[in-house]
Amino acid sequence: MKEERDMSANTPATAQGETATDELSSSRGRRRKLITALMILAFLAIIAIALYALSLIAGAVILLLVSALLAYIIYPLVQFLQRRLRRSLAISVAYLLIAGALAGVMFIVTSALIRQSTSLAQTIQFLLSPAGERQIQPLIGFLEKLGITNDQVAQSKNHLLSQVLAALSGLFPFLSGLFTNIINLIVVITLSVYFVVDGPRILGWLRLKTPVTRRDTINFLLHALDQSLGGYLRGTLLIALLGALATGVGLALLHVPYAALLGTLFFFLYFVPVIGAYVIGALCILAALSQGWVVTLIVAVYITLLQSIVIGQILSPRI
Repeated sequence: MKEERDMSANTPATAQGETATDELSSSRGRRRKLITALMILAFLAIIAIALYALSLIAGAVILLLVSALLAYIIYPLVQFLQRRLRRSLAISVAYLLIAGALAGVMFIVTSALIRQSTSLAQTIQFLLSPAGERQIQPLIGFLEKLGITNDQVAQSKNHLLSQVLAALSGLFPFLSGLFTNIINLIVVITLSVYFVVDGPRILGWLRLKTPVTRRDTINFLLHALDQSLGGYLRGTLLIALLGALATGVGLALLHVPYAALLGTLFFFLYFVPVIGAYVIGALCILAALSQGWVVTLIVAVYITLLQSIVIGQILSPRI
């Protein structure tokens, strides 16, 4: 009987101990969940701050990378000129050649854009005049036979006019942003000059200051980057330049309008993967339509052979 009384007396104490243990474990679980949630929020806040800080310096980082890439591309030309000229003079001549090429490209593109915009505005002004309406009257009569009324033609004409005016109005932001682009170009050229001048010194310092145990790895990495990345960039630039010259000269011999502009577009669109070749091919064919279907067919065959055979099968595997 005494043992039974002792057991009955210990039962409430045991129950109270188990209840306290459960409350302690649940409190620890809630505290752990709270700490985990706070850690996740802090991690997200750090990521947001890092992304915001990166967005503030993204423009500067892009300019720095473009400057380094430009210096890397120009450096072989500097080495070639340095065989006959002093280093400072070789750098100056190389950048003058690059600046002349860029100025020529900008002049061709800008002059063609201004000329085409002026011609388009004059054409629209003529079509809206009484003489222009009389000239397109046969077309309107043909559309009426198809069931298209004058009101529908007028609505389409007004809609087209509004679209053209909206496109022309986009030229003003382009011209206003031209000053900013010129400043960025000056910054890129200035930084690339410093990279060309001090690039070999930086690479030499990197090779010498690397620990001896890791020096072979760093040298192999730099050599592999120079061979793979440098070969790809220089080969792509050379093929794009040859393709642009072949396109411009071929179209000029066929008297296709805007041959120089199309050759320039070929150079830039060559760096657009997959669709770049199709876009420049379509533009060349559209430009040749004004010369008749025979010239258009010749241009289509010429562009196809140039891109698929000459560039794709002959030049690309060998450069």
